[in-house]
Amino acid sequence: KELATIATRMKEHIAEEQKFAGSDPVSVIKFLEEFKNACDDNGLSEGAALFLFQYFLLDPAKKSVRLFLRTNANNKDHYSYSGIVLFLLTSYAPEEVVHSERRKIFLHQQKYSENEVEFAVRLQDQASRLGNAFKEGDLITSYLNGLPENIRTYISSVHPNATTFIQTQMAAQRAGRTLKSKKQNSHSINYQYST
Repeated sequence: KELATIATRMKEHIAEEQKFAGSDPVSVIKFLEEFKNACDDNGLSEGAALFLFQYFLLDPAKKSVRLFLRTNANNKDHYSYSGIVLFLLTSYAPEEVVHSERRKIFLHQQKYSENEVEFAVRLQDQASRLGNAFKEGDLITSYLNGLPENIRTYISSVHPNATTFIQTQMAAQRAGRTLKSKKQNSHSINYQYST
C-alpha cells in the first residue's frame, strides 16, 4: 500500500503517456532517466524502485520485465534495480540501435514546409527519445547541418557565438526571417520593373 502511495506521488514526474510500453524501443533511455529522477526526488532506495517499475511500465514491456524477474528470482545480480535497468537497455536499446538512431537524427533536414522553429522542435523531439545519449552539442550540430546553406552561412557570419541550442535556434529564426524578407523585397522590386 505504501508503494502505491509513493507511485501516485511519482506520477507527478511521469505522466501516463510517458510510461514505457516498448513500442518506441529507444525511448526506454528517456523513460529510465525520468524514472530515476522521480525516484531520487522521492528519496527512494533502489530496492523500493525495483518494486515501483510495475506502476510505470505498460504491456508488452511490463510482461517482459515480470518474466525476467520470475526467471531471475534467485539471482541477486539480476533481481535488482540495476538488473532491470540493464535488461531494459539491452532488450530495447542495444548500442547498435542507439548508434543507428543517432545517425538518423544527424541526417534530418529542414523541410520546405516548415520554418526554423518547427524544424528545431521536430529535431528536439527525436533527440529527446535518446535522453542523455544525445547531448546538446550533438543537437546543435545536427540542427545546423539540417538547415539550408544560406541560413547556415548567415548564422556563422552574424551569430558566430551561439553556443546553446536555444541561441542557435533563435539565430536561425532571425536568419530565416531576414532572408525571406530580402527575397520578398527582391520579388516586389522585380515585379515593379516588369510592369
